Amino acid sequence: MQKSIRLSIIISIGIIGYYALYSLSKQNEDRKQQVVLKKTQLEVEKCVKEIEAACKKADSVEQINKLIQHKILWIDMIGKSAAPVLIKKFKNKKKSMLFRIVMAELLSITMNPEVIPEVIKVSGDVTEPMEIRISAVVVLGKISDESAVLALEKILDKEPLELQMPAAYALGEIRNEEAIDILNEKLLKGCDPLLEKEIKIALAKKGTRNKDKGPWWPGKEKIDNQ
Repeated sequence: MQKSIRLSIIISIGIIGYYALYSLSKQNEDRKQQVVLKKTQLEVEKCVKEIEAACKKADSVEQINKLIQHKILWIDMIGKSAAPVLIKKFKNKKKSMLFRIVMAELLSITMNPEVIPEVIKVSGDVTEPMEIRISAVVVLGKISDESAVLALEKILDKEPLELQMPAAYALGEIRNEEAIDILNEKLLKGCDPLLEKEIKIALAKKGTRNKDKGPWWPGKEKIDNQ
């Protein structure tokens, strides 16, 4: 009996010791990850400052994309960890429009769904320039997270045509059952011929994400030329 008790105590101590070591190991791992994340974000901050300086010398998105091609590739490699810095810069109304549009492009590259709520806020902010709101909607499409579907539906129903167009594109990129139903319903109700064509393009997609860079969408040039 006493041997059984001693054995039980030894086993209990062993289990407690194991979990204590596991907990310490987990805490150390979490600290290491936080250090790495902080270092990464500092590097992203530095990269973004260099991009902002380049934007001041550029006249268009196309030109700045050429100037910062290597930085675009670097952000692509960093991925989701770069998103917190990029969304902060994108939301900053004091920054130039060109810089903010570039931040939107880079934000979409990270494919981080955690920024979706903040991007939705920008897309619905009527005090923002239309170009920035359009960029936000395109980001929603490129990240292609289902949590954006409801916001995109509202845009498709209530916003001006120039914002409805990228919303149709974005729903076509997300491409879940709800998004497809929304696009089909819009067609059945009837809409502007340009939007109708955009919706048909979105519905005809094969489900592959649009990897094109830039804040514009198929068909926008037709509106610009009117």
